[in-house]
Amino acid sequence: MKDSQSKNFSGGGGVKREQAGLLWRLLDSRTRRTVSAHLSLDELESLNDAYQDYRKHSPELRRRIENKTRLAARTGAPQFPALLCLLGFCILGAGMVLQLVTDPGMSINLRIQIFSPLFLGAVSPLALYFLPAYRIRFLFRFPKELPEVLYAVACFIGLLWTLTFIGRLDRSAVYHPSGWTLFFLCLGAASAPLLEEVLFRELLPSMIARPPHFFGHALSAALFSISHLPGDLETASLYVMSALFLSVLRIQTEGLLFPFLAHAAANVVVIVFRL
Repeated sequence: MKDSQSKNFSGGGGVKREQAGLLWRLLDSRTRRTVSAHLSLDELESLNDAYQDYRKHSPELRRRIENKTRLAARTGAPQFPALLCLLGFCILGAGMVLQLVTDPGMSINLRIQIFSPLFLGAVSPLALYFLPAYRIRFLFRFPKELPEVLYAVACFIGLLWTLTFIGRLDRSAVYHPSGWTLFFLCLGAASAPLLEEVLFRELLPSMIARPPHFFGHALSAALFSISHLPGDLETASLYVMSALFLSVLRIQTEGLLFPFLAHAAANVVVIVFRL
């Protein structure tokens, strides 16, 4: 019996599951209710079953599991979002100086329009601090299953379609940047969606109902559209469609990595081909 338990412990898979169950039961009731909002009924049942499996082990094996759990639980706030933010502001500063040198006659309003996305992109990593540390790695894991990749491709095409129509409806004057200006504009368009995905595809939907938060995503899509200040009802409806494409991708892949990548890629493609 001890040999089989030791083999189970060294195997890792079952013990990791029981570590999750033990961590779940160690949480206070208020925290459990908060975490439950992010879990399905099957996941909650699996955590409770894992804890019961942990209780069936010998005292020696339970202590070993508890020691591994204690080490695994020592996770503080990650440092990389702050470092990414610092890097982003360095790039922003360098871009503004370079652009000022190469095109000193550009108006202030046009400079603001060019570098506002890059500013949002520099700030975006700080949005990760609104997520629990244990959620970040889960939300930004790379899915390896083919259906999730196909969902990403389909939603990327849908985003291109809606953003292209939004661009055609935009009656403002079109600026044709080149060189470094186009590079920094695309860099901002690729990095700024991180803030939007954390806010509109994770934080806001998770506040309403239980997973997969269908009503929360619907409300978030409406707020996403309003935040872009659409000029008419047609443009507003296209922004809602864009948000729903990203919400479908968020639900199907159970993460934020593919929604962020699809959003960023669609932004860059539309900018390059429109400008």
